[in-house]
Amino acid sequence: MIATTKVLLLLATVLSLAFCWDTPVRVLPTSFKSITEVGSLYMDPETMITHAIVVTSRGTMYMQISRANELLLKRSIAPPEDYILGTACLTAYGEKVTILASLVNFQTHMADVWFMDSVDGGNSWTAYRKIPVPESPYRFDRTLSCPIANVKGRITVVYGVNNMTSDTRPLILGVATRAPGADDFSQERLIGVWPQYRNTYFVAAAYTQRNGQALLHVITDGNNKLLYLQSANNGTTWTAPVTVATASGIVMSATKLVARGAASGDLYLSYEKSPTTLALLVSHDHGKSWTRAYTLLEDRYYGPYTLTMCRKGGKDVLTQYVPCKHGGHCLFMFEITDRAFTKHMYIGPYEDGHSAALACAEAKETRKEWMVALSSLQYDDYFYFYVTHNSSATAVEA
Repeated sequence: MIATTKVLLLLATVLSLAFCWDTPVRVLPTSFKSITEVGSLYMDPETMITHAIVVTSRGTMYMQISRANELLLKRSIAPPEDYILGTACLTAYGEKVTILASLVNFQTHMADVWFMDSVDGGNSWTAYRKIPVPESPYRFDRTLSCPIANVKGRITVVYGVNNMTSDTRPLILGVATRAPGADDFSQERLIGVWPQYRNTYFVAAAYTQRNGQALLHVITDGNNKLLYLQSANNGTTWTAPVTVATASGIVMSATKLVARGAASGDLYLSYEKSPTTLALLVSHDHGKSWTRAYTLLEDRYYGPYTLTMCRKGGKDVLTQYVPCKHGGHCLFMFEITDRAFTKHMYIGPYEDGHSAALACAEAKETRKEWMVALSSLQYDDYFYFYVTHNSSATAVEA
């Protein structure tokens, strides 16, 4: 047992050298211990500045802005009176950064979707504003899992709408949009009500462009079936849901949807096919059809925590962050060439931890500097932030 432990520690040390992380920055003050989740990360490819937000157990938001491992700003943002923060998501276009959040009312115990904006790089923010909803005799609980499509400043957000008055709790999805340059979101519209499926707390979204037209893609959970919907008119109308895969049951944490590039039409859907198998579905035609399930990881890993699409030296890189079989966490990178995958593995920067957000960008100016930002909640209840300038790191085969 001791010998095995030494071998694993040596393996972790050797592999970690291939992924050159900067010194980690512990950015969470002691007064904000006990984070419920890492919220969201956004990295600006122009400035390489990263915005990160986390949700604390007190129902407040902690924010930090960094360039590489240099901390530029950190602050906390309290929710409106009589509300507690549930989920928070970041999105940006140009200088405008937007946070969408699920806020729970203390009195009704129901959640709605709110938003706030910054136009000065996160130094100052507007007050929280609620996305308007139509009058209804029913009690609705809205659940946000960061399904945001930001198409040149046009934001579309899709979320689950739980009818708490109904005994059957059917699957209901709501959508709201904000036009480029507008201050407010449109009133919520219901995409549909599907009584054959139970209500969901999970939605994933991405977008592609076909002949200059933006296509919105949504994946949601219908009784452990991954349902796919599409909109070709900025979320006004949607296709009927189509089953594309059957998941193992851990849908919220295990399923992610990303686009390879807006113009390529390639979509990547990562999900937990079984408790020990991480699978990937690919669409090369804007969601019209899907490939068979590729097995990415098997027998030794559990549900993925995050997924993103990066550019590295002109190549597309699908980046997945998951627990490792030997403890700690691993960062897997799948270089995509001619619809084939070349798998590389990098050991994560720490042994213990859970819940992470991932962002990456390639500097537009030089096309050389390539950075990955990884924010993580460790078991000591502190929020850590790691960055790597991975322009010349040597890949290690998994």
